[in-house]
Amino acid sequence: MKQTYFQAAFVATTISLLAVPHALAQDPLCYRTTATGQIVDLTALCTRGPTEPNQIAVSNLSLDVPEEEFLSSKVKATITNNSGKPIQVSTVMLQVSRADTAIVTIPLDVDRTLKPGQSIVASGLFDKAALQGQNPQELSIKFQGLQ
Repeated sequence: MKQTYFQAAFVATTISLLAVPHALAQDPLCYRTTATGQIVDLTALCTRGPTEPNQIAVSNLSLDVPEEEFLSSKVKATITNNSGKPIQVSTVMLQVSRADTAIVTIPLDVDRTLKPGQSIVASGLFDKAALQGQNPQELSIKFQGLQ
């Protein structure tokens, strides 16, 4: 009885594994369906998998921490598409650190498609309390990644 169960499980597993490569080999489609039911191909605007790190450059990073206690702090960065195709940039993650110790990660909501070579300036506010009382002169900011 046990042997029959294991044989059935082996056959089911083998069939599943044979079907997987075919499913994985198909390219996912990027499309939109209009109100009239037409399908619009958006493949040129979609990125597949993670964006290559050097396709998006982040420069001119700045951190503005006001001396007044209740004012928000501000981060700012220039984001550039270095690829030869449009790239959708949703959120840029910036990390504030002190002596290589991460203090806070700040998301900048960009939500734009950048054309090849296009640069934009993005900025965002965050609560000064997130800096945990650190001296702003001792803090550095760097590009952490895209989300």
